Amino acid sequence: MNTDHEKSASGAVDEARERLRAFAGKAEQAREEAADAPRKWGRKARDNAGLARRKLSHAADRARDHLAKTGATARRRLRAGSAQLHHDVRQHPLAAILAAAGLGLALGVLLTQRRS
Repeated sequence: MNTDHEKSASGAVDEARERLRAFAGKAEQAREEAADAPRKWGRKARDNAGLARRKLSHAADRARDHLAKTGATARRRLRAGSAQLHHDVRQHPLAAILAAAGLGLALGVLLTQRRS
């Protein structure tokens, strides 16, 4: 016959078994997640690397386009300035000679002072 102590002990054993099974289940789940982690993290790393590569490529394309536009604008302004200078020299040759002489004199003075 089962006494109250035996029933109580049997219940405690059954409860301990259930807790042990639950713990074993959680441990197995943790082991599976740990085994799956490198694949999961590897995929995330590849995805992030792909995203970074696309963003970098896009930024490089924008920089290349901006540089091309800036270069074209600079060439256009240089040609316009050169044409304007050519026009001004043709219109006012004496002023152009005097300006060139004054600029040459100023550079000569500056360079001479620098050497002494």
